[in-house]
Amino acid sequence: MNNGIRKLKTRFGRLAAIVVFAVTSITWACGPNFYAWLITSGKSAMLYAPFANFSREVSPLTEDRQSASRHLDSGTTNDRRAVDAELPELDAALRQTETTEAKRREIVAGYGAVRIAMREQSARLDPWNERQQWDFNKREVRPKFYPVATPAGLPEEFQLYLDGASAFFARELEAAVVAWETLLKLPEPARQYRSTWAAFMLGKVHLDEKPDEARQYFQLTRELARKGFKDGQGLAAASFGWEARLALNEKNYAGAIHRYLDHHATGETNTSIESLRITASAACKAGVDVLRPLVRDAETRQVITAYLLSRVPHIKWYDPETLDTRALNWLEAIEQEKVNDVEMAERIALIAYQSGELMVAGRWLKRAKDDTLLTLWLRAKLLMWDGELDDAAKVYDRIIALHASVLEDPIRYKSGEWFDALRTRFDYHEFNPASRTLAAEAGLVRFHRHEFAAALDVLARAGFWMDAAYLGERILTLEELKNYVDENWPAKGEHAAANRNSEAWGPHAKLDGIREQLRHLLARRLARAERYTEAKSYFPADLAADFNSFIGALQTSHSKSLPLSNRKESLVRAARLLRQKGMEFIGTEMEPDGAWASGHFGEGITFTNRIHLKAGAFLAPSDAEAERYVRHGPRLNEQFHYRYLAADLAWEASLLMENNTLELARWYCEVGGWLKNRDPKEADRFYKALAQRCRKTDIGAAADKIRWFPKLDKEGNWAAPENPPK
Repeated sequence: MNNGIRKLKTRFGRLAAIVVFAVTSITWACGPNFYAWLITSGKSAMLYAPFANFSREVSPLTEDRQSASRHLDSGTTNDRRAVDAELPELDAALRQTETTEAKRREIVAGYGAVRIAMREQSARLDPWNERQQWDFNKREVRPKFYPVATPAGLPEEFQLYLDGASAFFARELEAAVVAWETLLKLPEPARQYRSTWAAFMLGKVHLDEKPDEARQYFQLTRELARKGFKDGQGLAAASFGWEARLALNEKNYAGAIHRYLDHHATGETNTSIESLRITASAACKAGVDVLRPLVRDAETRQVITAYLLSRVPHIKWYDPETLDTRALNWLEAIEQEKVNDVEMAERIALIAYQSGELMVAGRWLKRAKDDTLLTLWLRAKLLMWDGELDDAAKVYDRIIALHASVLEDPIRYKSGEWFDALRTRFDYHEFNPASRTLAAEAGLVRFHRHEFAAALDVLARAGFWMDAAYLGERILTLEELKNYVDENWPAKGEHAAANRNSEAWGPHAKLDGIREQLRHLLARRLARAERYTEAKSYFPADLAADFNSFIGALQTSHSKSLPLSNRKESLVRAARLLRQKGMEFIGTEMEPDGAWASGHFGEGITFTNRIHLKAGAFLAPSDAEAERYVRHGPRLNEQFHYRYLAADLAWEASLLMENNTLELARWYCEVGGWLKNRDPKEADRFYKALAQRCRKTDIGAAADKIRWFPKLDKEGNWAAPENPPK
């Protein structure tokens, strides 16, 4: 393939490179499926604060709590399923009377219609209530609730409950209270089905005006359920949440947290978790004096610590202008209470680190247990903050010595420690297991030390494909890359195309996907070096046949013993294959081709991306890296450079074709189409050859007349337009 290959061309000057870098950066930042590029970030890539999962932190606190009842549905839902759940209870109550079967069915059907009508009317109140809550148009008239006629023959407890509900929605609260209190005064056998309902709704009625009475009724709801009164709607469980709301309204944060934990223990995890977040946030905003009693309570201390740990740090969390006083208040309260909780020391240290209180983080790390993954990791980060790169690197070495398996498969690694619940966030789109981030940082330390193959291995296994590909394509020598792949990623049966196209850089990367991408990257480097025989064994199975055909065509085209027609046909076949499959055969993962994104979104990581890092800084490019980057680049520095190489093969093929033939004219038009839109100057030689060598054909004459390539139909013919432009 030496014939016709042009020398290296550098079309982009410094300004153009900066523009390309800017566009690429914007694409990376905005694209929903693109991931952080660590080696362009320098020191900041090592400083991201991990965070916890609030629900996972809180769940152990509820294990010893007894559930009052399992939650099924709320008492005021508009869901038809809740109505359906009521009907069997009414039917069971009627069976205890002398009501006939026909009458029983009639009453049950009538009751169902009433309940649906009541729920439909109450549903119209929800938007109004929400608007009032958010102070939207306070003068808006409340939708009227029209009483619904109840069927005759209902058991007394059902009738009283419906009377109270109708009065409640009509805002006749005194009448509602009378009806429900009357229900609760019935003999116990006569109120088995609606006692919990009445007690719960009495709690809601008194929520704002008589909080103490509301609290007593919520507690009564649970007591009734424990005694065996029916609670098909899960109101006993819900009462924990409403009682917690009472405490929160009174700024009794400890009481609210305890009741929300009880609510969580019933199985109502979603609303209780969000309520615990709201309570913890309000407590932290209330100030240090309010927080000090909460520090002394073991449960509230754990909940608030968990809340602060689980907040996703701002993308610029280390910027003092973005810091939140909530964490600072909590840390101050802990310091004032002189807490020395060794079990929570690393959690408190992490909160301090998240908040930018590095000295506080250091103090708590001294109190923590040694050699846990998190404490070692935070120590390394603090050293990075202080610029102690060598000491930080030693801590990373210690981490790897103690937990070497974290590098083997960081994405699925489990340490058995609390560390496993942590996540990190590199940009607005990506959340990562802490093990993946830790491994990547260890890889960056190796990159900084110029241990390039080791860095590639760690970054690839951690799923940071862009960073790994930069090393594999431009920094390692071809022999270094080949030895590394042979040793670590040998062929493993047939590789499906799905693996090659999978997001090997994503959080859920599979090792087989990484294997496929690394082997394919090596195959393309070998092919660019014209080491075709070696390259064959590294290509994915779905490309092997086409690549073998390409190699065979090249070999045939250079065989002097074959007829010219055979050589010509081989050159045509090779040129077309290279044009069609060039990205897969020899395309560069990074610049200039950008195969990582099929050429759609720029070139990825480039040396230009990295020169903004100051000399001597962590991860700053060295002279050795610069020399390797230039030496290992493709011979043609143009995006889709394989199109130019395919055009060179096509030119060689054209030299074996006869002048003034349709074959040659059509061939020049086809090849010109590969370049004319992207690089008209490069296509110009094919146009000129078409006009000169095919002048006697209709196509060549048309080209000479319009001074460019004429448009051909599907059969490869040119027809003069009916109304040619003058």
